[in-house]
Amino acid sequence: MTGRTTLWAAGLCAALALPATAGELPTADAVFAKHRAAIGGAAVDKVRNAALDFNFSLPGMGIATTGKAYMEAPGKAYMMIDLTTVGVPNHEDGVSGGVAWQNSPQTGLRVLDGLEKRMALQRSRLDPFSSWKDFWDKAETVAEEEVAGTPCYKVVLTAADGPPVSGCFAKSTGLLLQMAVPVPQAGATVLVKTSDFRPVDGVMMAHRIDQEGPMPFTIEYTRIRFNVDDIPPGRFDPPAGIAAPAGR
Repeated sequence: MTGRTTLWAAGLCAALALPATAGELPTADAVFAKHRAAIGGAAVDKVRNAALDFNFSLPGMGIATTGKAYMEAPGKAYMMIDLTTVGVPNHEDGVSGGVAWQNSPQTGLRVLDGLEKRMALQRSRLDPFSSWKDFWDKAETVAEEEVAGTPCYKVVLTAADGPPVSGCFAKSTGLLLQMAVPVPQAGATVLVKTSDFRPVDGVMMAHRIDQEGPMPFTIEYTRIRFNVDDIPPGRFDPPAGIAAPAGR
């Protein structure tokens, strides 16, 4: 326990030791370390799984409904948005064993690849930035920007097989406030903004997500629980028609 606490403290010190020279940008790893400390540090490691309830609104299609999401370390996730209220099948997506899939009324059941897969794998972890090399080839702090008036460091993440994405991390707190994600099929970039941060068992969680761009939507979490025992059996299993991960 002492060593674990020492490592956390060392990480916090490194994260807070951002460059003092005016105009000098911190490394991406320094930004990610401060983010790690901001969301709870060692408390994140204690999370075995998570269950989340949320409200979902898609104003452009007149949809206001609810959904559920589950996560399990390491790297399993499932989300469902109830669309029966508008007379269509539910939207579902998930990650297990490195396989990312989606089943939506628009596209049907499919396996995700490229940038879509990378983003899905990233979303399956509470703190994907501490292990960014699992998803990306390069991370670089490129500029200082503002998100809703808050000064941020902009970090660009790139991979060899797709377009880059960027994240803006608040200079003062280290929290992630925005990600810019290209949507090649739409010829646009969406902005995913996080807000209403509140602690849950020592982990700082954004309780609101707003996507701006094509098909803007809002997610508001109404309940977030960690280390639960009521995740439905087989919840993370891919649906029929999706190859099960090797070794399952």
